Amino acid sequence: MSNKDFDNYLKHSLDIIPKEIKPNKDLWQGIERAIDFNGKPKNTNHFTKLSVIAACFAAALLSLNFLPNTQVTLQSDEINNVASMSHLFETEKKALLVQYHEKPALTDDWKSQLDDLEQAEQAIKHALENEPQNSTLLRMLAQVYRQQLELINRVHQPKWQQI
Repeated sequence: MSNKDFDNYLKHSLDIIPKEIKPNKDLWQGIERAIDFNGKPKNTNHFTKLSVIAACFAAALLSLNFLPNTQVTLQSDEINNVASMSHLFETEKKALLVQYHEKPALTDDWKSQLDDLEQAEQAIKHALENEPQNSTLLRMLAQVYRQQLELINRVHQPKWQQI
């Protein structure tokens, strides 16, 4: 094809092409849905707020354990610290279970995993009765609490949020 023929072919092809391109289907429904989705308030995840509070509380308890003055404290005070940490955890756990009560779980065996973590919690509490000043046991107890909360949150997390 020569340059003149190509130029004529190109001009002819450009003249044939419609000036306005129309989509194959109506796009307004998707645009309206996108606008509605952006207009709705974002559902905040309360788990992150609660886990930050629990982590701060656990860090405060652990830092109190390392201070020289706390080495002289009574055993009942340390049991009260464990009891208050347990109470805080139970409150957070109940709040999460109430929040996710209506949502279906992603796996079926999550309750058995939660039972295993609760057994570990009881074993650590029993060990803390014998050694209330053991900071390693306190850290283990805080970790078990954190794992239980993460398990509940992860199991009820919507599929679109999972990686």
